[in-house]
Amino acid sequence: MVYARTFVPLTDMQVRGLAILAILVVGGANYVSLAWGAAIQNLSTIAKGAALVLLSTFGALNGAMMSGPRVLFALGQDGFPIHRQTYKLIQTCIGLLCWLTST
Repeated sequence: MVYARTFVPLTDMQVRGLAILAILVVGGANYVSLAWGAAIQNLSTIAKGAALVLLSTFGALNGAMMSGPRVLFALGQDGFPIHRQTYKLIQTCIGLLCWLTST
């Protein structure tokens, strides 16, 4: 439960209270039915795994989105004629997409 402090400002007592609440919820679900408790634990594990995958994916996308324009900008500053070629390619792709979606 300590990682919740990353997203929400919590004191030590609030983190302990949140942990106690989680233990009581899972314990209560186990008391009612073992299947419910197992389902709650499985869902929390899946949610943690999905959060890690999303964070990793967004981190990789962030690096890709930040580096691409910088390369083109640096090439343009150096006088490399990539800008005209890139513009023609983008214009051709947009024209092709417009033509494909209009039919």
